[in-house]
Amino acid sequence: MAPPKNVGKFAFLHLGFRPFFIGAISFAIIAMLLWMGIYNLGWDIQTYPPITWHA
Repeated sequence: MAPPKNVGKFAFLHLGFRPFFIGAISFAIIAMLLWMGIYNLGWDIQTYPPITWHA
């Protein structure tokens, strides 16, 4: 059996912890905070009516 490799590198970009997951977590946190602000605090972020947005 071969001995395990001792690479000695920081595992930030290795073993499944990728920048994609950081982006996904960041998006989820920002989206939830925005949704909670709109839903609970009554933030109005619409600059024009929804019918115009869908047109």
